[in-house]
Amino acid sequence: MPPRKTTTLRRRAERTLQQRKTRKPSPRSRLIHELEVHEVELELQNEELVEARERVEAALERYTEVFDFAPIGYVTLDARGAVREINHAGAALLGAQRTALIEQQFASNVTPKSLPTFRR
Repeated sequence: MPPRKTTTLRRRAERTLQQRKTRKPSPRSRLIHELEVHEVELELQNEELVEARERVEAALERYTEVFDFAPIGYVTLDARGAVREINHAGAALLGAQRTALIEQQFASNVTPKSLPTFRR
């Protein structure tokens, strides 16, 4: 974490910790205080991670909808030429179910004349 972000997070953690105290604090050792601050920092970081995860999941859902329902065929291949993903339009163009095409060699759908170009 960059120093500036850490400093901001620490200030937020210390403020949050001060707000949690309902009575006048008794003298505490520096170690206990540092552990309390660290605990609050971890709680704040966890909240940020949960929010980031929710944003990523929403973006993935939007990407999946765009990919799946695009009007043109999209195919994702791995390094061996096997189908990793294919959208509905791509499967329709090949005349097969999407699930049947996953892990299959895409080259089997290419005409022999076009195979050298495909392999390049």
